[in-house]
Amino acid sequence: IADLHADTLYECFVHGKTLGDSSLHIHKGIYDKLDGYVQNFACYIPEQQQDKWSYLKQFIAFGRDILQKEGFGLDALEIGQKRKTALLSVENCDIFTGDGSDFDKLSYLKGEQVSIISLVYNHTNAMGCGAASTKDEGLSRLGALIAEQAEHLGLILDVSHASYKTTEDILSLSSRPVLATHSNAYSITRNLRNLSDEHIIKIAQSGGLIGLNLYPRFLSEKSVGIEDIA
Repeated sequence: IADLHADTLYECFVHGKTLGDSSLHIHKGIYDKLDGYVQNFACYIPEQQQDKWSYLKQFIAFGRDILQKEGFGLDALEIGQKRKTALLSVENCDIFTGDGSDFDKLSYLKGEQVSIISLVYNHTNAMGCGAASTKDEGLSRLGALIAEQAEHLGLILDVSHASYKTTEDILSLSSRPVLATHSNAYSITRNLRNLSDEHIIKIAQSGGLIGLNLYPRFLSEKSVGIEDIA
């Protein structure tokens, strides 16, 4: 069982919860019953956060500590060798500025066993345009450079919060599998965060994966049931 996105670590980091808290979507009472479980935990950087780099380093250190104490393996290369493996992803890479420190930051993330990065959140940043950007200009020059450097280090790019053109740009420059960790089909539910059929096909052709988004507004414009997920 593999889930490509959860905000559970954010709930723990920001609100002081533990993975033993059964109010969380993912908690000890669930994953201790599973065998061969892989969970991607997102380290989300709020857009209003001032010192994003310090915030992210604290978040990752917190996440690694809590997951290791719970017995999760943190090495993506060892998936299948332990009962449960945690992947770490950075959601909203608004930490890169083109000031000469960016490659060091990417290397740091790789050293901390981060596997996946999304360059943008919903709005435009220095990397490019997000799904809710009013003017879609795609990846910036800095965003393209960061994307190429990230792939060189073995980090996987996630397009779930990217705009149409940013997604297109990432798919065009990428030489590795691309992920959409939590996005559905725009042709079924017309939400800006969902993927065009064209991009679904291109992600599959890249060898990548798409994780279904179970949040109701991305599944249907009406009430949601299991048939919408199917």
